[in-house]
Parts: sequence; C-alpha cells; structure tokens
Amino acid sequence: MKYFYNLFAVTASCLLGSVTCQFTPEDLVVDVPDLGRIRGSNRSSAQEEPNPARPYIHFLNIRFANVVGRFQPSVLNRGPLVPEGEEYDATINTLIRCYQPWHQFQDEQCLSINVYTHKKYDGNDTALRPVGAGSLYSGLRLMNRDVVYVSFNYRLGLPGWLSLQNDRIPGNAGLYDVLNALQWTRDYIKYFGGNPDLITVAGQSAGSAIVTHLFASPLAKGLFHRAIAASGSALNNWGTVQNNLQDSLKMTELLGCYNSTVNPIPNMDEITTCMENVPYQDLVDGLLKYQMQERSEGGLGTQVAAPVVQDYPLTHQKIIPRHPQAVFDSGEQANVPLLMGSTKHDGSFVLGILYHRFLAANGLVNDTLFLRNELVPLILNSFGLEDKPFGIYETVAKTYLGDDARLSGDFDQMVPGLMDIFSVFFFKAESYNTALKHSDLNNNTFWYGFDFRGSASLFSGLFPIDGAPPFNGDSIALKISFCPDHTPWRPGVWSGCTQKLIGSSPWGIAHGDDLVYLYSMTMLPFKPNEAKVSKMMLDCWANFAATGHPANPASVLNDWPSLTKADQEYLQILESPVRDTHYTASWIGAGLDAELTTIPPSPTRVRVTTTVRPTSAQSTTTSSQTQTTSTEKHNSAGFLENPATLLFTAFFITICAARCNLIY
Repeated sequence: MKYFYNLFAVTASCLLGSVTCQFTPEDLVVDVPDLGRIRGSNRSSAQEEPNPARPYIHFLNIRFANVVGRFQPSVLNRGPLVPEGEEYDATINTLIRCYQPWHQFQDEQCLSINVYTHKKYDGNDTALRPVGAGSLYSGLRLMNRDVVYVSFNYRLGLPGWLSLQNDRIPGNAGLYDVLNALQWTRDYIKYFGGNPDLITVAGQSAGSAIVTHLFASPLAKGLFHRAIAASGSALNNWGTVQNNLQDSLKMTELLGCYNSTVNPIPNMDEITTCMENVPYQDLVDGLLKYQMQERSEGGLGTQVAAPVVQDYPLTHQKIIPRHPQAVFDSGEQANVPLLMGSTKHDGSFVLGILYHRFLAANGLVNDTLFLRNELVPLILNSFGLEDKPFGIYETVAKTYLGDDARLSGDFDQMVPGLMDIFSVFFFKAESYNTALKHSDLNNNTFWYGFDFRGSASLFSGLFPIDGAPPFNGDSIALKISFCPDHTPWRPGVWSGCTQKLIGSSPWGIAHGDDLVYLYSMTMLPFKPNEAKVSKMMLDCWANFAATGHPANPASVLNDWPSLTKADQEYLQILESPVRDTHYTASWIGAGLDAELTTIPPSPTRVRVTTTVRPTSAQSTTTSSQTQTTSTEKHNSAGFLENPATLLFTAFFITICAARCNLIY
C-alpha cells in the first residue's frame, strides 16, 4: 500500500543540506546500450547529522516497458528512448504515475523507472554497488548509504489486477510490470553504477505480498538476490485470490459491461471488449464504488484487485501458476536471504476501514447486541476462518478482547482487542508463517517487530475520504489537507489535491510507520531518538542488500539473530534494539498500549549491544526501560502503487501497496 510522496524532498535542489554538488555535466550523462544517452541531474541527500548531505545523480521517468493492452502483460522496452544523436532528458521532476486515486499526472503509459546513484559505470566492475528497487518513495535518506536506489511504477487497481481468465484480461498485469522492472534493472543498472548480481527487492503491505509472489513465481527466478518484505505476504487471504471470476463479473456489471439479469450466461468476448473501452477514470471510480459497497456489507473488497492464481488456460506465460502457499510448503521458492517484519499495530488501519465503511455506515457503532454477539464472527469470517469446530469464534474473542471488553458491547472498550485481531489475522500471522517456512530453506532469514513510536505517523493519511477514525481520542497533531478547498477528497475530484503530513497520532505504531525512518516521508526534522532509529535501520537495510545479513559491525545494531523454527529469535526495533523470542507471544495485548509512550522493562528482553550472540543465560537478563510503539496505520488501497529501490553495489527493490482501497 502506497502512502505519501514527499514532493518537496523529491524535487529538492542540489544545495539541500548546504552541500554543493560535485558532478560535472559529463558525469550526469550515461550511455546505455539499446537505450542511448540519458542525462540526469545533480541532487543531494537528506542530511543525516552530524554528517553533511551527500551529492548523488538522479535519473527520472525512464520508460522501462510499454503497455500494449490495457489489462495485458507489458513488454520490456529495449529500444532507443530518443532518436540517435540526441539525449534523453531524465531531469524532469514531474513524476508520471499509473492511474490511482488522489494523484495528478496520471498516464496509461505509466511504466517509468527512476535511478538514484552516486557514480555511473566507469569500466571497473569491482566498484559496482548493491542495488535496491521498489515503489516511488523518495530515496533521499538511502542516498546516505553506498547503494543504488531504483523506484518504478506498475499498474494498479483494475488495470493491474482484474482477471476475466482469458488472454486479453489474464490477471496480474501489475506483477508482469514488476517483473519487467526487475529485468530492466538486471540488464541496465550496471551502467548507472549498480551491481546486477546484488539486487534486493523490497516491499511493504501489498508490496510485501508482491515480493513473496516473486519468491514463488517461476518467471522471477534469478532476477533478485535478497528480499525485504514488511507487513504482508502472498499467504495472506488478501494477498492471493483464486477462482474469483464471479467477483470480476460483478465488477464488470457495476461498470455497465454485463447484465446478469438479461444474460445469465456471460458473453466473455463482449464483456472483455467493453472493459477494454471503459474510460480509464471510470475504472478507478468504479473500483472505489465496488469496494465501498463490499465493505458496507462486511467484506474486504479485495477480490477483484489482487494477485490471482492463473489456474486457467492462457497463451501468456503464467506468472502465478500455483498458489504461493503450495510453493512455500514444498520449499520450492527462491532460495535467497529474506528480511521480514511488521509494525506493532499494523491492523489499526483495517479496523479504521471497518469503523467507517461498515459500523458507522450501518449505524452499528453503538449497537450493543451486534457488537457483543456478531462483530467478531463477522470479522473472522471475512478472513476465511470458519467456526468449526463450533466455539472457535468465541475462543478468539475471549483471547483477544478479554471477558470485560468482549461482553461489554462497547466499541471503545473493544478497540484494543479488535486492533490486535486485525493486526494478527490480516498481517502478522501469515507474514511470520512465511518467514518461518523460508527459514527451513535459507539460514539468512530474519524477522523484526517495529515497536518504536516516533513523532510522525502515517495513520491519518490512510483515510483521505473520512478522516482518521476516533480510536483512543481525536488527534490534533496530524492534519492532512487534500484538495484546494481544504475539504477531504471525494469521488470525482482528483486534480489539485495534495497530501501533507504534519505530526504524530494517538493510534500507536501504525501500518507503514517503519517507512518513515527509511524514506523521506515527512518534512519534520527527526528528534535525536528518531534519528538514531533511522540511522540504525538504514545501516541494516543497506548491509542486508550488500551481504545478506542486516547486522552491521559499524552500526548501533551489530547483532541480529537469524530466525529458526527451533529458537524463533527476532529483533524488536526500539530506540535501543532488543532481542526476543517467539514473536507470537507479543500479538495479544499490543493494542492496550497504543497510547502509551513507554513500556515496562521485560526480564526476557536483551538489548543488542555486542557482536557476540548472547548465550541463553544472557538472553534472560533484564533490560532497562525501552520506548514502546503505538498503534499503526495501514493502507488498503490496492496492490502496490509503484515499486522500486536500488542500492549502490547491490540492488534493492521496494514495493509498496497502493493507497486506502486495497487495490494493490
């Protein structure tokens, strides 16, 4: 799920941080076989105290693939970008985006890639740096590390994920776009100073699901060498759909391409032709309408805009021929190092959608009997969990909410437990399950729990239509203005709307709050403890891209345990990181401290301060008081909004989900 672009940061001048750029005009030009001469621009990184900002070269809006059919797999672009003898201008700051809610500068031919680098290829292969690739988040912070960063677009919503199970609308177009971005990076990143043999693909939320789909896809084998996946997995029930043709037909009916009453047996050729000619904006608006309708009935609204198992005849190469669950169960996924994690209150975002789209929309917020007897069963059923044997629903409710809140029928009392249910069943459980399965195949598998609560949160930005839900009180620190008249975004109004992140929220450590410390997603200066966490995470992410292990001897965090099924050790990211075991033990009760600023010391937690792995005796010593995290935000807008991140010697791809619609 994709969140905010810091346009100020993306377009920042070379003088940012009081650093003068050191690149000559010739340094800014790269000669790339097939593509021609490409000119970039001088930029400088976000300053990381006490060090000065670092200059880098930025290349924008390079076409990496062409959309040859609205819903069909894209085709990798290997032709010249401009006529022979001319230079392609990759300095234009206007970012081209694939169609999605809340953005300007949208284009159906949107498949462009951006490269951040410190030095172009000079013929010395040993100087090539790790590469990272992912969504269109600003790489200003990552450019303080010796990496090449790549960001790219891919199709979202119906153009990216609709399947009518035929060759014209085969499904997974967005994933084919990601595949082409990886292939482009493998073939051309060398000329920008990146190492094509050290590519790290990273994703968050729906992007994380896409990363794990790449693990399972036979078409992606060999295209990446490490992976980072945060808050999501292809094993989540929203991460992969199967046999969703009836849901897709319901979507086509909403768009006027099918009438089930008049024609009970659908004419797929006629429906396909109609969908290929629906105005593009109608596809965006129609999906939003469909999702609102589904959610008003207690559903998730993800069935028509998510990766689909292509277990139907196609002439295209199938990118998801089998369910990824089967691939991971059999140990046939890509055998590369994997770093996964989740924020403490990942589920608060989905709980917010439930509040706005179902409870408030149906007047159920104060319906004591419904809240007491029917809400938890409805939620668990939407996750695909059946009450078999009878009593499963009641057991889950009692476990997560406790007797007092469970029987109260009072929404405010139920919020902490409901937050935990959504965090676990929507994000954490299958993400952690994915990491555990992968640990059987690759020893370099790592897990983190992001439990640091800073002053900035993305939570409110996940609700551009309704505003943040009133969990644990109203926020006055985080304000967002979307449209010129200062009203919230509304259907049919797209141009001239912007996002602005001002401050923190009272909802804990929200979905995506870990991204704040890796990307330039806030214009607020970091406080000292926030700067410390950001430096630690940047060091670890860059080291993982370079070596396959996140621990960095030169960083605050110089020890990070591998995840195994036997020990289940992981890292709790706080101002001072803590080693812990059995991440599942932290699932219940997390929502209770969504408003706290500190947590009491734990006798089972050990700060990571040495390069030597602690013994079992050491791992039970008492830690000093550590900072807690608070509720987190989640973006359910749809499968990935724009993936890509390149690290300078290895390659790092970051994929994040689109905004608040669960449209990938």
